[in-house]
Amino acid sequence: MNKPSVIISIFASLLAGVLVAGGPDTVKENPPVKRMVSDSVLVVNTTALGKNIIGYSGITPVEIYVTNGKVSEVKPLPNVESPGYFWSVIKSGLLSSWNGLTPKEGRELKVDAVSGATFSSDAIIRNVRAGLRYLDEQQ
Repeated sequence: MNKPSVIISIFASLLAGVLVAGGPDTVKENPPVKRMVSDSVLVVNTTALGKNIIGYSGITPVEIYVTNGKVSEVKPLPNVESPGYFWSVIKSGLLSSWNGLTPKEGRELKVDAVSGATFSSDAIIRNVRAGLRYLDEQQ
């Protein structure tokens, strides 16, 4: 790998850390578990649901966007995972694994952890399942 590529990789890892990894004080204490953002979009926040789901360094909450009854997006929330490893999870496309699925289908989906970031990706998978289980039970 040449020097510019190394610098770009380091910068991307640092930027990912700034975007998705915050300190413990950046995680909201009690955000609502479920909220409507429009007539057709529901958001589930797993901060409370996944409070005991630990990645490598701490909790790894996500927001699950459900549009017209199907997952449209999974977004990571601030966490304390190692930025480089967490960026591997983001780059892997793991967060889009549930797109287009109903909560029940998504909950039953078999998803593999990301090699090299196993603890972080496993925690994300478990958070998504917890959020989808919550949604499925609410309907």
